[in-house]
Amino acid sequence: MSDNAIRTLVVTKSDDVAAQMENLLKHATGTFSVTRTASARDAVSQFKSSAHDCVLYDNASNDEDGAAFVQLVEAQYGHLPAPVVALLAEEKKPVLAKLIKGGVTDYLLLPDLQPDTVSRTIRHALERKALERRLLEQRNLFKAVLGGSPGYIAIKNAELQYQAVNPAFCAFLGKSQEEVAGKADDAFFPKKDAELYKKDDSHVLKSGIPQTKRIEMAGVEGPRWLEVLRTPVIDSKGEVAGVFFAAHDITGAIELEAKVEELSTAMESVGEDQTEMVCRVAAKGILNYVNPAVCRAFGKSADELIGQGFSTLIPKEAQTDVRNLLASLKPGNPS
Repeated sequence: MSDNAIRTLVVTKSDDVAAQMENLLKHATGTFSVTRTASARDAVSQFKSSAHDCVLYDNASNDEDGAAFVQLVEAQYGHLPAPVVALLAEEKKPVLAKLIKGGVTDYLLLPDLQPDTVSRTIRHALERKALERRLLEQRNLFKAVLGGSPGYIAIKNAELQYQAVNPAFCAFLGKSQEEVAGKADDAFFPKKDAELYKKDDSHVLKSGIPQTKRIEMAGVEGPRWLEVLRTPVIDSKGEVAGVFFAAHDITGAIELEAKVEELSTAMESVGEDQTEMVCRVAAKGILNYVNPAVCRAFGKSADELIGQGFSTLIPKEAQTDVRNLLASLKPGNPS
């Protein structure tokens, strides 16, 4: 038997059906190994000791139908290890609907079956199962990313309805994931704000170009400043199918910037009235404020001095001493 043989488990109480399946697979394109069991429950237990690529389940001869068999397997193992193809004596839409809804992958009609029909159906079932596994892995990975991020993450579809949101964003809104899914921004934010968010989302949808900006967004605990990244979601056809939203809270940084600006403004207002020279030096010794006394002393305007190095105000012979003095300055040891 080839190592590449598709391991097929036939579950039927009918010897005729078992013989029919074995004969069809013997003459089908490809290589198949066939194992037969007459009991659905025995088939469930076989997954413990044997690996099977596909199950052909006789829906008529077994006590449980295909959907019930799928439930038995999932109850035992937590998932369906192999795709299940139901074998039917006749095509009845209500029966088919129940089977497919219950987890059966596909079906075959027993009368007039041809070898290649069975082969194609089994291979199609295997491809679907492989695709389901990949999608599940991607979904689990996506959930892990969403759940592990402290930032706010969401995905919207082309109608700008939320399709996925992470726990952090749900907490920001004060809503559960179920309450957010399928709704648009106007369900959670004031009309004016929702229209602004819709405008930004629509721009990304139409242009396909990412957008980054700072916005103030009202959450359940009040407004917060967020730095927001919006990027287009591209589908398998290369078309924009939605918007990916990622944001982090920068309220603390914004408040700090405001305090620094307030202190700077206060210092400048004091410096304007001083007869002594007052200046402020930023990183790398660059002047970012000089008062009128400095301008008078050096015969230059504030615009000429701001942006220059502090050393330009110091005579060359004293620059080394001044640099050493500045390096020694500490909050608790001003000079």
